[in-house]
This record gives sequence, structure tokens and C-alpha cells, in this order.
Amino acid sequence: LLGTLHRQLEAIRSSEYTVQYQKLQVSVRRAERRLALRSAYADWWRAQQERLLCGPVQAAVSQALQQLQRRERDGLMLASDADLARNEWQQVQAPCVDQSAAEQDTRTTLEVIVQHKLPAGATAVSDPLAEHPQPLTAWRAALEQQPSMAARRTLVTEAEKNLDEPWYESIESDFSVGYNAEDRSGVTTLGHGLVASVNFTMPFGAASHSSAHHQANVARYVSATKQLSAERRDLLVELGKSLRTQREASQALQSRDEELAAAELLLRDQRDRGGLDGEGTYLQLQAAQRQVYQAGFARIAAWHQLWLQNAALRLLVDNDPQADTLLGSEHVSWQGQVPQSATIAAVAAGATVAATRSRRVAGPSWYQGVYIWNSDALLDPARRPAELLALGSAGMRQIYVGVDSAQLMRLAQTKQSLAALIKDAGKRNLRVGLLLGDPAWMSPSGRSELISLIGSLKDLQFSSLNLDLEVEQRGFPVPDEHLRDWIDTVAAAVKASPWPVELSSHYRWFATPKVGHTCVPCSLSRLGVASISLMIYVRNPKRSTELAAQIAKRWPKLSFRLAQSVEPQLTPQESWAGASSSQIDGQEDSWRAKLEPLGITGIDWQDWRSYPRFLQGG
Repeated sequence: LLGTLHRQLEAIRSSEYTVQYQKLQVSVRRAERRLALRSAYADWWRAQQERLLCGPVQAAVSQALQQLQRRERDGLMLASDADLARNEWQQVQAPCVDQSAAEQDTRTTLEVIVQHKLPAGATAVSDPLAEHPQPLTAWRAALEQQPSMAARRTLVTEAEKNLDEPWYESIESDFSVGYNAEDRSGVTTLGHGLVASVNFTMPFGAASHSSAHHQANVARYVSATKQLSAERRDLLVELGKSLRTQREASQALQSRDEELAAAELLLRDQRDRGGLDGEGTYLQLQAAQRQVYQAGFARIAAWHQLWLQNAALRLLVDNDPQADTLLGSEHVSWQGQVPQSATIAAVAAGATVAATRSRRVAGPSWYQGVYIWNSDALLDPARRPAELLALGSAGMRQIYVGVDSAQLMRLAQTKQSLAALIKDAGKRNLRVGLLLGDPAWMSPSGRSELISLIGSLKDLQFSSLNLDLEVEQRGFPVPDEHLRDWIDTVAAAVKASPWPVELSSHYRWFATPKVGHTCVPCSLSRLGVASISLMIYVRNPKRSTELAAQIAKRWPKLSFRLAQSVEPQLTPQESWAGASSSQIDGQEDSWRAKLEPLGITGIDWQDWRSYPRFLQGG
């Protein structure tokens, strides 16, 4: 009876193990589905990025081929040189052949996986990617939590339970109850009887049968244990390969960044040389343009490869609270347009490059920018040429253009004016960034308004998004909660923005962090903020230089600019209002000599409304 009962309990337990094992197998299938989904999303993102780059590439190729044909016809270049240049331009254009079909295929694949149609106009957005995950030894605990390992452990546990079975388990037992009734002639009453019996069935050689059964159980246990060890070993080997591939992908992305920066520098050098009448110089200029576009495609491919490796690694830590630790603290973010696209537009006579780059690649080594909160003159077609001429004459290369509530009320008209401004400014080698700033956006309840505004303007080709969010405007002293709200708002903007996100901030938040308080620079470095303009409103140039230099040395992973004021409402100790143009030019040269070697990329002036007046006064 005990043996029979034991087998019944064993059958129930085996059924429970089977259910548990099947659940773990479902978890494995879900993990595979997540990886397929992430990979398909990355493929869709790559196709979209290549489409963005293909627009200016197609325009540049068309223009270059026309120029080659004209120069060949006029006898300005050899036919063989023209044919070679045409072939090289066709190679640049190759990724754009059937690009629309490729993008649609990736979109369809993604829709099949998620089992519903994507909204029209939907855009893929890349999250920050881990650059330097922890070494293999740090991942062992996470591997033990994988569904495949848990499934193997379930089989080991089940086999272990069956190792020690007593001899009586080989005995089959049952019982029966019988009742009979008998009617005989001549007997007035019926005869009846009740019979109960217990039956035992035991195989010949019960001891040997039990021993063989035990040996079979031991063999199953040993097999399950070896399968568990093999699964662990296979996971470690595959993880080691993934980590090596991740490092290679990260290094490849950095190389592509450097190649793109070098190609743009070469293009600027060719443009600055002028003398386009010479055949050799002309061909060198075209070659430099091709290098920029090819480097742009290569960088998109490198980012896509790093994304796929991140997706594979993240699969191992989806349910692990230590995921961020294992993936490392350093992340790189894909930002919006290349700030140098206006340079290419100038040399390509209107063609712009839509290639993008990460925060690690610096912009021009040094340039001046200016905040323009009142953009009425720039958005007015009649006043725009004079305004752009004045900006260029003042030495500006970057303008941060704001929009007010009245302009947003007529959004369609404002977007048309902004698009025209971006185009006209590009012809003058001026980059146009979007300038936004409202303290209410830093609160959780107001954050959605900022994201909505970014979404409504995302199809415009701004060079960057500059967030002038001064956390002090929500109250001073600033509680730690407000700092976290500020950082969360910047993070949301980085995720929503198709352009590189820049930040204007008081320099106090980049001093030595206090223990127990939120470290603003630490958070910003992880978010992938492209640049930070330090609002060091100090008229004393020695002091502003000293503060900016200290901050740049303290946070080498961040890119900084120096913000200065010419606003007359500030005190003489805070503003350069009233200074002559020669004073400003001389001081700008001094700042550049001392700060550019530290990685600071230039000066931003607050703001343009005051700037012309003080120049005229000087």
C-alpha cells in the first residue's frame, strides 16, 4: 500500500515538475521574441536613418553629376576623370537604391512581430546604449537566473527526488470487495455473502528489480546534472562572445565617429581653400563630400550593430535589478542632425547632410552663438536678410531661436517661416538651433507640454535643441526633488528630440558635488546631452575663465560652452553691456586661447536684442 501511494504521489510531483518546466520553456520563447522584437526595431531605425541621409545624398549626387557633365563638355576635365568620379558617386548613392522598399520591409516585419499596424508617421527612436559592460565574471549570478538554467535545475531536482526509493516500491497492491446472493429451491430466504481481499503482486527477484530501478534513477540524475553544467558552460561561452562583440562594436562606433569628424574637417579645409577653378581642387572637393556621406552611412551601420549587441546582452538582465550595473555606467546617445550640416550645404550649393552623431563627437572647434528669444525679425521674410547679415557680421555661427506663444498659436505659418529661416541661414553658414525655456516644464505635470511641443516641430531641420531650463526659477534654495525633476525633464527631451539636446545652466551645479545630493553632471553624462552652456555671468574675464576651466577639467566627459551676458538690466559686474566691439573681440580671442585647449567649444551671448545696441555704441 505504501508503494502504491508513493507512486501516486510521485506521479503528481512529476506532473508539477512538468508544468513548471513548460512555464520556463514559455519564458525562453518570450525572451527569444523580445530579442526578435528589439532587433526588428533596430532594423527599422537604421532604415529610417539611412532614408534621412539619402535625401541630401541624392541631391548632392544629382548636382555633382551635372557639374561633371558641364566641366567635361567645357573641356575643364578629362573624360576619364569624369567617368571615375561618376562611378564613385554611384557607389555613394548605392545604399539609397530601393531604400524606401527596404524601410517598408523592416516596418512590415516589426508589425508582424507586434501583431498590429504601426501609426502612420511613426518614428523609431534609439535609447542610450551601453558602451562598457562589466567583465564576464560579474555576469555569473545573472546567468543563473536565466529561464534555460532554471529549467535544467528543475530536471535535476526531479531526478534527485527519485534517487532513494525503498524496496517495497516495486510491489503492486490492490484490494477488492465482492458481494454475492444465492436463491435455492426449498429455502425461503436468500443466501448472501461479502468477500474483501487484498492482493499483492511482486516481481521475481524483487531485490534485483529494485536495484535496476535505482541505477536507472541515478543515471537520470547524473544526466540531468551534466546537462545543467553544459547549459551553464554554453551560456558562459556565448556571453563571452557577446561581450567581445560588444566591445568591438563600441570601438567600431568610435572609429566611425572619428572618421566622420575627419571627413568633415577635410571638407571644411577644401572649402576654405577656395580656388575651385582648378580641376584638381574641384575633384578633391567632390572626394571630400563623398567621404562625409560614406562616413555617415558607416556610422549608422556601426550604431545599428552596437544596438543589436546591447539587445542581446539586455536579454540576460531583463529581470535582474542589477541590470544597469552589469551593463556599465557609461552610455552613448544617438543625437539629431550633425551640427556641421550647414558647412556641407555651403559647399554643395544647398545640399544638406542629415547624418547624425553621438555626443562624443565634438562640433566645430570654436564658434560664437547667440540667444534670440524674440524671433519676429528672423521669421519676417522682409527683415530676415538684414538680420542674418548682422548676425554674420557680428561673428555668430550658431543662433538659438525661440518661439513665443503667439507664434505657436499659428503653428503652421510659424513652421513655414522657421523652415525658410533654416534654409536662408544655411546659405550664410549659420546654424539654427531651437531655443525653448519655461520653468513649468520642469515639473512632472508640465513636462508633457514640452514633449508635445518638440513633437510638433520635429520635422524641421534644426541643428540642435537648446533647453534654457534654470531650476532656480522654481525657488531658491533648490530642493533635491527639483533637481531630480529637472534631470527627468532633460531625459524626456533627449528621448523625444530628433536633434542634439543642449542645455543652458548656472555653473553652480557643476561644482564639486555634495555628498547625499543629486549629482547633476553625473546624470547628464549618462543622458547624452550634447553640450552645456555654463551661465557664468561675471564681467571679470579672469574669474569666468577660471571657473569654466575648473568645470571642464572636473567633468571631461561633458562638452561645455561659456555663456556671457550683454543685457543692460544686469549689474556692471555681471554684464558686458556698454563694452566696445574691439573689447569684445579681444576678450573673445583671450577666452579661446585659454579655454579651447580644455575642450570648451565657444561663447554663447545672452541675448541678440541687446547685442546690436552695444555694438553700435562701441
